[in-house]
Amino acid sequence: MNYRIRSWLGVSLVLFAGVSCMSNVESNSTHIRTLVVFGDSTSAPRPGIRVFASILQDRMPGVHIVNAGIAGNTTRDSLARLNRDVISYRPDVVTIFFGINDSAVDVWKGAAQPRVSLVEYSANLRQIVARVRAAGATPILLTPNPVSWTPDLLKLYSKAPYRPKDPDGWNILLRQYADCVRQIAAEEKIGLVDVDRVFRAYAAEPGHCLRDLVVDGMHPNDEGHRLIAAGILQIIAK
Repeated sequence: MNYRIRSWLGVSLVLFAGVSCMSNVESNSTHIRTLVVFGDSTSAPRPGIRVFASILQDRMPGVHIVNAGIAGNTTRDSLARLNRDVISYRPDVVTIFFGINDSAVDVWKGAAQPRVSLVEYSANLRQIVARVRAAGATPILLTPNPVSWTPDLLKLYSKAPYRPKDPDGWNILLRQYADCVRQIAAEEKIGLVDVDRVFRAYAAEPGHCLRDLVVDGMHPNDEGHRLIAAGILQIIAK
């Protein structure tokens, strides 16, 4: 494990409140037969990137890890495939990682509203959580990771509501979606990996920046996926 990740596990222990040490992962994962990673392109397999599902598989060798991430998906899309891609595996644990696509306003297409409104996003997440629980599985929610401007993103998203001159200007709406995930996790009393806060805390350290954690301004790179996996493993170690 690289030095930066080792040092950041200490920060993660604070941000993933109420979880136990990593040494409990192996013993607790013996109660888990199947874990499904449910999400969009931030979860899906990506060429040249070791995504967090692969890291979980290495740390939990006796568990069947299913990567059900699909690029471009919103929570609306996910509901249509929940039974096929998640419930059918009879999982014990399901990680739920959506938000970037939901919050996106395709201003380059002339759109003025997010693909999925905040109200619908909240309702969709709650429905996913309820259906996962009804299937006998434990849901773990993940806040969407923050996005960093790149030349390509600026070409597409340089109009309102985005703020191209603000380093955090792509996240103007995404922050609200992250807050929504936190609220649902608190109200439903389920595990939360606050990827948004972990990435921001990392980027705030001297010599660090958000681009250290994303491959193209939007999708986590190897280091970003390690941090995400660490948070999930800490919840499992609870």
